[in-house]
Amino acid sequence: ALTRRLQRGLAMRDLLDAGQRPTRDEIRAWVLGDDATQLAFALGAADAGADAGADLTRWRHQLDAHVTAVSALRELVTRSVRRDSAWRGAQLRAIADRHDGSIVVAFTTFEATAQSAFSAVRNMNGAVLLSGRGARSAAGPLDREGVIARLRSAILAGAARSLLDLRIVIATDLLSEGVNLQGASVIVHLDQPW
Repeated sequence: ALTRRLQRGLAMRDLLDAGQRPTRDEIRAWVLGDDATQLAFALGAADAGADAGADLTRWRHQLDAHVTAVSALRELVTRSVRRDSAWRGAQLRAIADRHDGSIVVAFTTFEATAQSAFSAVRNMNGAVLLSGRGARSAAGPLDREGVIARLRSAILAGAARSLLDLRIVIATDLLSEGVNLQGASVIVHLDQPW
């Protein structure tokens, strides 16, 4: 949300620099992506008149303050997320160490949480991420269905993780549709309790 807010603010600042003032409807029609903003109107001639210039200058100062504040808040949140991810990673490592020989399945509703947790343990042997985007290990992409099949077989057979090269599987809740986790040895829910 902060990234989108920042993208919107930077796009607005560029427009103000060009002497443009988009309407609310035009701003609502903007499409914001991971690293791009698509504006939903054509650039026309800048408004003429002294009042228009004064308004644009005032808006630019307010927008600069907004962009600075959103950037600072985003950096604060990023540091907090990194600390939280490192803590969760340490907890997952400790759980895996206490349950050596078992597959630890950690799941979450949120893709970002899964990505973050995987980043914290990705250098462990047998760490795998399963999400809507597919499956991967530190070595790269994996066949998602193949990982789910290996996990399902391990749970049903009670097989040791060393036979399957799976130690920690971090997954979004999509895993609940493909694997009955009742037979798993260790389950970790990464989301905050309700």
